[in-house]
Amino acid sequence: MNLSLLRRYRPEMPDSSEDACALLEDLGIEVKRLQPSPDGDVATLELLANRGDHHCYVGIARELGGRLERPTPAPPSSEPAPEPSAAPAVETATCLAFGIGRCTLADAGPGRLPEEWRDALALNDEHTGLLAVDAANVVGREIGQPLHVYDADRVSGPLRVRLSDEGEPADLLDSDEPVPLPAGLTVVADDEGVVAVAGVMGTRRTAVTATTRRLLVESGLFDPVAVRRAARALRRQT
Repeated sequence: MNLSLLRRYRPEMPDSSEDACALLEDLGIEVKRLQPSPDGDVATLELLANRGDHHCYVGIARELGGRLERPTPAPPSSEPAPEPSAAPAVETATCLAFGIGRCTLADAGPGRLPEEWRDALALNDEHTGLLAVDAANVVGREIGQPLHVYDADRVSGPLRVRLSDEGEPADLLDSDEPVPLPAGLTVVADDEGVVAVAGVMGTRRTAVTATTRRLLVESGLFDPVAVRRAARALRRQT
């Protein structure tokens, strides 16, 4: 975690990186390593599985705010997207909430995130160079809500959330060949098949590229136990 970026949300933090890390340790957030950097010292944190809120900058800032007795303002937001989508069909109880938004981009290819966010994503190997994907990753790192983006022109029909069938193929992003899925994984699907294993990984068929202009933006909340089981079954870590 970039401590300079964290100070934007929690300016009352100690100026010294060592003192800031000591404060984190006092809160029960273990600091494994502190790496000095001219772009902002980087703290490697050991996070607990039951504290998903600690995986984002706002979550850590709120934890610090409780100790420092300071409120944590919400990050700035814009007006709702002008292209709302119909509510997708949810056919399994392992999906707790699911929404899809539409947007059109002038350029989804190489773009310029603020430098501090490019660096922050690079720390976690999440900087792709595709502006739409990187912007979605920023949301996850900032407020802890994972987003997934699809190329809307490569999606066939409406999306729905359901359970996978035994042996159903999914051309996962990190695989050159379709991966047969076990039965019972939570998946997002269109009329042609699986477009994502929920909470784990998307597919190449609907992936955003440098030529993508129309996006479907997914924001979902899935049963964490089901997500972990799917990740283990597929031997993926996300």
